[in-house]
Amino acid sequence: AFRKLREWQIRTAIEVGAVKPERCDGIACLSEVLMDIQKIEDAGGLVDALAIDEPLTAALHLSCHMTLEQAADVTAQFIGTVRDRGVREIALVEAYPTTRANVLLDFLHELANRGAAPDALHLDIDQYAIRDQRLKDSIEQREIAELQLDVYQPVGFILMGQRARDEGEYCADVQRVAAYFRRLGVVPDRWIVQSWAKRADRGLTDLPTNLPESDPSRHSVLLLELS
Repeated sequence: AFRKLREWQIRTAIEVGAVKPERCDGIACLSEVLMDIQKIEDAGGLVDALAIDEPLTAALHLSCHMTLEQAADVTAQFIGTVRDRGVREIALVEAYPTTRANVLLDFLHELANRGAAPDALHLDIDQYAIRDQRLKDSIEQREIAELQLDVYQPVGFILMGQRARDEGEYCADVQRVAAYFRRLGVVPDRWIVQSWAKRADRGLTDLPTNLPESDPSRHSVLLLELS
């Protein structure tokens, strides 16, 4: 399969952890990703891009109890090693608004100071956290605008249908959140639609279904609408 993707000139990207609960020093995470890269290469493929899943969130808000600078040390070492391994594009994923824009900017500056600036920033948008924190539209608009101005890398928004029970609810939820940011005048460089979300009623991790494109609630249709 990976060999076919290369023949079709379709890039391969994987999402990995660098700082995670119970693996805060990054050693086990790095070992795992290097093994994953090797397995894909052994199968005739190539890892063109890699997304690092929320290292700052794990460091500051979960069980790692690290400082921002400590998180930057571990993440920078991770990025440097993976780049040396041949991965050409590295995106940083962080939860928003769990981690606010000013803290994200500080983290990005710390990574840049260590020679490990990511190639893109992807914000994992939690619409319920936005509601629970009672963020005003003007605050969100200003924060994200500052990120887009200060971050020289592309900024992407990760959207998902939260608490959806079926494909229709999932699709409507994603479209509603995208429309909300468009109304604010905040348009990212990239829209990313999360796949394999958990159903709210049954716990199955199978939303959204990819095909057929003739069904307006399918994942492929969402991607086409947002592209």
